[in-house]
Amino acid sequence: MTPGHFPDPAGLDTEDPAIYERMRNGALRVVAALFGLTLVLSFRLWVTVRDYPHTPLWGGLPQPPYPLDYVLLGIALLGLLAVILKPTLRLPVPIVLSILLLLALLDQSRWQPYFIHYVVLLWCVFQWDPSDSGSERVRSLEPVRILLAATYFYSGIQKFNFDFATWLLPKMLEPAIGQAALEVSPGVQWSLAAAVALLEVGAGVGLLLGRRSRRLSAFLLVGMHCAILALIGPIGHRWNVIVWPWNLTMILALGTFFIYRDAFEMGLPVLGASWWKDLRKRLAGSGTRRRAAIASSFVVLLFAVFPTLCLLDRWDAYLSFSLYTGNIRTFWISVAPGDIHRLPRGAQLAADGDGTVNMARWSRLEMGVDPYPEDRIAHSVAAALAETAREGPVYLKLIGKQKGWEGDRPTVYVRYPAGGGDPTMVEEEEFRLSR
Repeated sequence: MTPGHFPDPAGLDTEDPAIYERMRNGALRVVAALFGLTLVLSFRLWVTVRDYPHTPLWGGLPQPPYPLDYVLLGIALLGLLAVILKPTLRLPVPIVLSILLLLALLDQSRWQPYFIHYVVLLWCVFQWDPSDSGSERVRSLEPVRILLAATYFYSGIQKFNFDFATWLLPKMLEPAIGQAALEVSPGVQWSLAAAVALLEVGAGVGLLLGRRSRRLSAFLLVGMHCAILALIGPIGHRWNVIVWPWNLTMILALGTFFIYRDAFEMGLPVLGASWWKDLRKRLAGSGTRRRAAIASSFVVLLFAVFPTLCLLDRWDAYLSFSLYTGNIRTFWISVAPGDIHRLPRGAQLAADGDGTVNMARWSRLEMGVDPYPEDRIAHSVAAALAETAREGPVYLKLIGKQKGWEGDRPTVYVRYPAGGGDPTMVEEEEFRLSR
């Protein structure tokens, strides 16, 4: 197949649309069920009444008061239940996505990678018309396929780092091979990490190539997700329960859109000049063609182009699918020991006796998710804790992403005055003496 060519495979348009309607309805049901399960597992992330501070996209955006916050989340969950029970309904999906996108504007901690996938998957499968011709059917699902390919490509690229090779990957492999993964030579660790990263990058690219490449890549990635579930799931580390449903969702998406039927075996030459020419024509059209083209343009820009900026540390890590890469920002907050009892309950549970508050532990204990790994979120949390402090200032330690192959990370220290006020950058010595 030549890049940019969109012929309908022989007999494709004459197939019974009922086959594709069953596929659409089944995919909608499963995505809605797993999306709903994810929301339930992290329900405190989506409500206003919690200890962990909110960080709206724009300062001053009001949070919905109790019980409106629970009402909005309840409507979203009921909408997903309606999709599960009757996927042909047209109203629930737009309502669910409108509510959740609004809530995402009100707190950037909700911008988790799996949230992005659920939103794109739910919308694209929802607007997919089984009665479309073969080429239109494929085009309507382009955003999903582009998103998946970009996810694996950028996730793999960002695994080429010191911490992934020498700590995260060996630690993940412990349930399978024990301490041996941590005790092998650095050369072996680096070789294994490079193989994993190259496999993921290659599979991501392979999802955009010919039939054999797409199917082989999809099978490899399904195997990867099964391995991840085994390593971090109930029989492994039992880490991060919130991503278990997401891994199942990715397996479903790979099986449905890259493996299952010949209806999706047509080329997706996003890198070909003729694809872009075809995209411009569809943008000038109307109806389903134009909607699919707009969605494809949005996904390409936001999830295939902008993540290149993350490689230059100019774009959010989670918006660039840097999950389980070992190369994200981390944060530590230090308060005076006499102020620990004044902290919100969630922060107290995540605090050590010397006043060190582990943001990651706080986020996981209270909301069931990892903290959004960007400095602005850490500043928001530190400022909120400083407003409760009376015995001394609150210090924030910002540990950046790795620079170079030796694992060096730039570190910045910030002091927030007790009772609130403008932050000030300080030297490491002052931070160390404060603990």
